Amino acid sequence: MAQPPRIPHDGRDSSAPGSDALADDSLMSAWPMPVEPINLVALWPRPQPPTLGEMQAALGQALSATSKREVKLKLTPQPQVDQSIRWSAIAEAATLPGPFVLWCESSRQMSEQDADALSAHDVRWIVGLEALLDRDDPHTHFVQLIGMLGRGLPQTPAIMNVNVGGLWYRRPEMDTQLLDPEMEPTADILWVVHALVQHHPPTPEDRGWLFTQGLWSCGMPELEMLDVPGDFVQVAHQLLGDAAHLLLERGIPEPGEPWEIGPGLVVTLRPWLEVIEGMPDERFGSNGCRAQVGHHTERGPRAVISAFDPSSPFAVGGCPQEVLRQLKTSAAMIYRTARWTDRQARLARRTWPTLSAAFARSSNLKPATAGGSNAFQFLIKAGFIRTDAPMTDANPDREHLWFEPLSFGGDRVQARLVHDPLTVTTIREHDVRWLDRDMISDWQVATPSGTFGPGMAAALTLAIDAAAGAHS
Repeated sequence: MAQPPRIPHDGRDSSAPGSDALADDSLMSAWPMPVEPINLVALWPRPQPPTLGEMQAALGQALSATSKREVKLKLTPQPQVDQSIRWSAIAEAATLPGPFVLWCESSRQMSEQDADALSAHDVRWIVGLEALLDRDDPHTHFVQLIGMLGRGLPQTPAIMNVNVGGLWYRRPEMDTQLLDPEMEPTADILWVVHALVQHHPPTPEDRGWLFTQGLWSCGMPELEMLDVPGDFVQVAHQLLGDAAHLLLERGIPEPGEPWEIGPGLVVTLRPWLEVIEGMPDERFGSNGCRAQVGHHTERGPRAVISAFDPSSPFAVGGCPQEVLRQLKTSAAMIYRTARWTDRQARLARRTWPTLSAAFARSSNLKPATAGGSNAFQFLIKAGFIRTDAPMTDANPDREHLWFEPLSFGGDRVQARLVHDPLTVTTIREHDVRWLDRDMISDWQVATPSGTFGPGMAAALTLAIDAAAGAHS
């Protein structure tokens, strides 16, 4: 891919992703804040390249449709210094927090396998976009940009996010997961989590290295975890992703400070160079290993999630094994952000008919074990106002509690609480209540073929179908 003109950067150095270049406000933190522009590449399947005027009209219409008012996209054409670039321009719109670079160039030759997977055999051109995401709300800004491309170019078979290692969003995934006007995608579209272990699947003796890729574009250090025992790799993978959500909503704690990521779950963050000092090259996460792995893991701001010892807060902690053990073996949970909780609640209520139907069908299946327990375990989460919430608060905090459903009745469910609340005194473990659909904030169904939530409602139906077929 050719190098287009760089986005104007309001004093932030975008030429060295992950370098020690700081934004002005980063001087208030011990963490150097990276500035890495986001890069998106849309495939253009027509023989002739799009014109700048066509892009201005198409993307402007997409922004107008999303905003429900007319939005003009202003384009300032740029001189071409690279012959492979057809055109480029600086673009601005009133509904976007900042400008972006838009350009068109010829597409590289794809392998037959990639062209098949992306439905891209006829692609000859690409449309590229580069922007510095809004520091205060990179999630919303990214959703705006990829939504503008996806809706403005409905003929594109796929869009690539360069910042997360070249991840492709194919058209079916875009339409169902990224472009739903009533359900924004979760913030984890901004990053991926990599895991390196000695064996697949991991053994308990393995020691894994996990790290994120994509948080630099959000103005945050990438997260890591080192020396993770093999039997904790899966839960560590989940912890890294959940911790990234918390960083975006709540900011990053200072190095060495206690960071409560869930009730009773305390870790700390350490600079990566401090943690790997003296680490043998054969170990995952060492300097020698990073030189081979790439993904820019050998430079830039990177924060290692480590164990926190209150008796020695300045000591360099290792892998937070006790936190991982609690997450794997008990009811311990990581805090959810307000934005994630709100989205999950809306999705849980939308998929209520699927959940109700699955519960009814599963009740007719034979017990899966000699002990007579059902193969399907259903849980429903509902929000209850905290007892200590001020009476005058128009939007009081809620504690979200898990219930086991007993029976469904239209838009209500009778359910039993499966744990004691922490901040709600009006209900106790084993109490049975009728819960309205509008109270539901999440649900989960464990089946012989996996665990499903609101985002996998269609897959849950298929799992029920498969189980019904096996029992017939």
